[in-house]
Amino acid sequence: MKAATEVPFQVMDSTGQPRIEIQEDSSVLCLDGNPDKTEQTIRLESPAENVSFIKLEALTHHRLGGGGPGRRSDGEFLLSEIKVTVAPLNAPEQKQAVKLVAATAEKASKGQEAKLAIDGNPQTGWGITAADKGSGNHAAIFQLEKPVGFPQGTVWTIQLDQQAGAQKTLGRYRLSLGQVRAVATLAEKD
Repeated sequence: MKAATEVPFQVMDSTGQPRIEIQEDSSVLCLDGNPDKTEQTIRLESPAENVSFIKLEALTHHRLGGGGPGRRSDGEFLLSEIKVTVAPLNAPEQKQAVKLVAATAEKASKGQEAKLAIDGNPQTGWGITAADKGSGNHAAIFQLEKPVGFPQGTVWTIQLDQQAGAQKTLGRYRLSLGQVRAVATLAEKD
């Protein structure tokens, strides 16, 4: 399994509330206003072909409430849905939806497994509660139905839908695109 972190060239928040900073490690840090619910849209370019999974890392940061990775004071988050489109770099208007078919995470709170972030239900999702978050970073792998990537490069648009309410929004995260011959997984624990 091989993954490359790509630097986002655009990050938009549907509420316009947080101040968004792209960090030196290509992670996205959301500061200040914490909306109850939000959708964040991340656009990035990649030369990679045959991408078969997306890795989302939920990362801690000292400037977040509770140290993160969520923006709540206790660091909780819940990702309701992740949606993806791609387009050729030389024809970005030719967007195509990408189907995500499997998801796993190294950690998830009970009833908030990663697979729930691709079930089409905005009331469920991948999350870590304050009781379960521990003191570290967390990651989820989202498997694409088939490998994706255009020879001339690809514009990726990744939407992180966070509709749980109660300000359970991601505070810092990083996206990587990966290639693997077999299904990529992380050992998911409740």
